[in-house]
Amino acid sequence: LNLLASANLITLKDDIDIVEYIWYLEKEVKLIYNLNWNKKLDISTIFIWGGTPNILSVEHFININGIINTYFNLKWLEQFVLDWHPNYYSNEKLDYLKSIKVNRITYAIQTFDENVLELNNRDSYDVDNVRESISYAKKVWFNINIDLLIWLKWQKFTWILKDIEIVNSLWIDNVSVHYLMDSNNMNYKLDENYHELVIKTKKYLSKNKLPNWVSNRTEDYYASKINSTLSIWATGVTNIFWEIAFIKPNIEKYYTMLNGGDMPFEKWLILSLKDEMIRYIYLNILYWINVNEFNRLFWSDMFSNFIWEFQFLNKNNIIRIENWYIKSNKSDFETLIYFNVFFLEKYSNFFKFSYNNPNFRYLFSEWWEMIDK
Repeated sequence: LNLLASANLITLKDDIDIVEYIWYLEKEVKLIYNLNWNKKLDISTIFIWGGTPNILSVEHFININGIINTYFNLKWLEQFVLDWHPNYYSNEKLDYLKSIKVNRITYAIQTFDENVLELNNRDSYDVDNVRESISYAKKVWFNINIDLLIWLKWQKFTWILKDIEIVNSLWIDNVSVHYLMDSNNMNYKLDENYHELVIKTKKYLSKNKLPNWVSNRTEDYYASKINSTLSIWATGVTNIFWEIAFIKPNIEKYYTMLNGGDMPFEKWLILSLKDEMIRYIYLNILYWINVNEFNRLFWSDMFSNFIWEFQFLNKNNIIRIENWYIKSNKSDFETLIYFNVFFLEKYSNFFKFSYNNPNFRYLFSEWWEMIDK
């Protein structure tokens, strides 16, 4: 369980504060329940995350599970996913989580390079502890995913190769390799070192596959009033739908927000289906967009919904379409910018920090020139 404080993540260990947070979490969930005319929302995915939610005791998990079952309908539940930190490993917690139908554990390893983790204010991991934890988790039939990051400052390619070697020695089902995370350390990604790391890593992984590895995808969660995700994490967010993330710098402000009756999630009642489609496109473009999967999920044709956008992107060689997959011809950073402009222009404030970057200005001037033509 993490608290977001300035640029650093601070682990929350005080039991009193955790108990109070859970109390306020229930208060927020009840507000959502009331907004839905006291009817339980159908939930297909539950995602409890934040890096270290397993710092919670079994009793804490029992309380959170009680809240979920009281206010949400889990009849259609397909995925129940939990972030897992090896340093807070316990068989008792894994046994309880299995009993409440958690079926996937994500180890947010990031890297095993202790020096890089320390320089980035992150916990280090003992490989033997990780191996022991994964071994027991597999015995009780959890699906295991490991997250690796290729954007931490001071990373070197030699250690990325070591990370891959270690991960290949573990008994896991899937590895997610994150080259570009929308909200984290964007300034690092503008360094030449970042781009070099990405290119080298992609080339290496194209020849040396990790177990079912997935690149640049933010899990298979998308917002839909039919098939919705409940996301719970430690900065005080019960995120029912995608664009409504109410991030506060500390728990105290979360308390204040709820005590003042400020409800950040009312907008979910009026989100359009097109908003949800854009969410799917945006989350997948850094890997690829599966057109057939999109059409199946939304019962609608992607290209008929975004005729101008995809025609323009294709005509100007920004994307290519291969066997019903849409792939980008640009770098990760350029791709994110182009798709932000075409699909998420109202969120362009997210990129304000980069307006003074010459590469960023060039991309936007290039876009406006194409529009003028």
